[in-house]
Formats: sequence, structure tokens, C-alpha cells
Amino acid sequence: MKEKIHNKYFCFKQKCFIIFSILIFCSSVHAFAQYPIPSYNILVRDSAFFSEISQNCTYQINSPNSKKIMAIHCSCSTGTLCNAQILVSTVDKSDILGPYSIEGGETLYIPIDEREWEVLVETDIDIIIDVYIE
Repeated sequence: MKEKIHNKYFCFKQKCFIIFSILIFCSSVHAFAQYPIPSYNILVRDSAFFSEISQNCTYQINSPNSKKIMAIHCSCSTGTLCNAQILVSTVDKSDILGPYSIEGGETLYIPIDEREWEVLVETDIDIIIDVYIE
């Protein structure tokens, strides 16, 4: 009888450990700053993630085959030279565009379609980023 109780307790501990491990993994997948598209004047240190939210976007009213332009503008926050590496992908990761590299003061224009998109920005120095759709 005592052995059955011990086995149930051990099984419970294993289940708790597995659930806890999954929660930790899922919460660390996007462990960097996250912002909606559009976003303006965002200070990026190391990396930032931008994701399109379709229900707030008026351009989604267009026809299903409409084309949009993703615009990403980089500015130096310290006045020195700066650059950023950019990856653009659909939310479902079926299409990944890039990597692109832009310098401070430049704007990167990427044609995209009607699907929802996201942007990953990585940098070695603090930069200011604008991400919006034209």
C-alpha cells in the first residue's frame, strides 16, 4: 500500500516537472522586446520583435491580392554610426525574407502581400526603429 502511494506521488512530480518545463520553454521563445506594427521611435537594445495585428489595421480592407509595403527606418540613438539586421516573415513562418542590413538614416522598403507579417531587428548598438506599413 505504501509503495502505491509513493508511485502516485512520484508520477505526480514527473507530470509537474514536465508541465513546468514546457511553460518555461514557451515563455522563453520570444524573450526579447515585442511591439505591434505599426510602431514608431522604438529604442532597440540587442533585439526587438514587431508583429502585425490585423484587426486594428485599416489596410486589411483591400482586396485579398493587394500588395503592401513594409517600411523599416533605422536611426542612431547616440549620433555614432549604427546598423541593424532585419528579418521579415509571415506570422506562420511560411515565408521568410532577408536577412537585410540597414544603416542609420536609411529606410528599408519590402513589398509584402495581404498576410500578417512580423519583423525581427537585431543590433550591436542602441538604435531607434520605426516599423510601419504603407
